[in-house]
Amino acid sequence: MNSKPIRPRKKIKNFFGGFKEFLRRYSVVGIAIAFVAGQAINDLVKKIVEGIITPTIQLVIPNKEFQSLVLEIRGVEFDIGGVIDATLRFFIILFLVYFLVRLIMRDEGLLPAGKK
Repeated sequence: MNSKPIRPRKKIKNFFGGFKEFLRRYSVVGIAIAFVAGQAINDLVKKIVEGIITPTIQLVIPNKEFQSLVLEIRGVEFDIGGVIDATLRFFIILFLVYFLVRLIMRDEGLLPAGKK
């Protein structure tokens, strides 16, 4: 039989070398940082909606908890408060991402003249 000796250290080294190249090539670290930053922004927006926007809307709709606002038609409940809450969060996050991208593009000179 012609068997080659098993060299586990070399296999492990090759595996980690390939993994390191993967991280470099696909900017996985940058993606991970963006994911964590996105979670932080999501938490911040959630608190803004719950702490400021929702109480402001409750001033208009008294004696009603905003997130539990439900429309019932023929025994079917529609979670209107939850949809409005999610929509507000979506647009706030969208605005923040747009604002951050514009800042980055401006700093790197990627915006056309007159658009700064």
